[in-house]
Amino acid sequence: MYNFEIQKIHNTVWVFKNALKNSQEVIEYFEKNREWSDWYTFGKMTFGTGNNFIFNTFPTQEEWDNEFNKNYQLDNEESKITREIDTLFYEATKLYLEENNVLLNNWIYQGWNVAKYQPNGNEHSYVMHHHTDFQRELAYQPGTKFGVTAVFYLNDNYEGGEVEFRFVEDESLEVVKEDYTYKPSAGDIVVFLSGHPHYHGVKAVTSGEKYIIRTYWRFDQPAHPKWIELKEKYGDAWEDLERERLRYSRSGDTCPIINNIPKFIGFEDYYNKLENGEIVSQH
Repeated sequence: MYNFEIQKIHNTVWVFKNALKNSQEVIEYFEKNREWSDWYTFGKMTFGTGNNFIFNTFPTQEEWDNEFNKNYQLDNEESKITREIDTLFYEATKLYLEENNVLLNNWIYQGWNVAKYQPNGNEHSYVMHHHTDFQRELAYQPGTKFGVTAVFYLNDNYEGGEVEFRFVEDESLEVVKEDYTYKPSAGDIVVFLSGHPHYHGVKAVTSGEKYIIRTYWRFDQPAHPKWIELKEKYGDAWEDLERERLRYSRSGDTCPIINNIPKFIGFEDYYNKLENGEIVSQH
């Protein structure tokens, strides 16, 4: 068991200070042993682990260890790093979830990847708008969703790169209740809820490279009744209509930025506009 020093920058945003003691070794391992690919315009990324652990309820320590031991053998450096990351993730989120009384429909752990932000802007710019990891535009679709986010910060020898947490009043996004800015230190783990009204934006790194590991508790969610209803109504055209909706919703021309948050058009709002002729479909 780890003895964490916890800094609560908000009741639902926790920092586990200096939790990962060997963060520089982790960076060195992945720089030496992985191919890195482009990570949108932010920098580079590479894979870490990819096994799925699926539980109906939050796992006990024994259940978690059993899943890990079935998938990994602790006979090499990578497995030891994986054990360290996974154990820290489990123990930190367990403490967080118990105090905040977070319940998900089910619990899915899909491993993690390593990413690095590279210099991309000035000290006043955001490399990411404020957003939730839970993708609001996909909320009505069936599938795996983000429930709880945990980010490991592997270094702090860079400039910029602050994380800003923004809490809004309601779905309009027009009233900001609180802002919290945090400059991570090497070895920190930051845990927070993945969905509304918890938004986070990332300031641009102005010099150096910022390394992170992104991990999540996900959950599987069935389709919303309205999604099922419209899927049956539109039949063969449904997949094309949904692709068109997502393109429209995410477009900079149709998705306004309110308090640095993209305001996606809600699922039902979109189809109401479509049926009223306010949006012209190609299908």
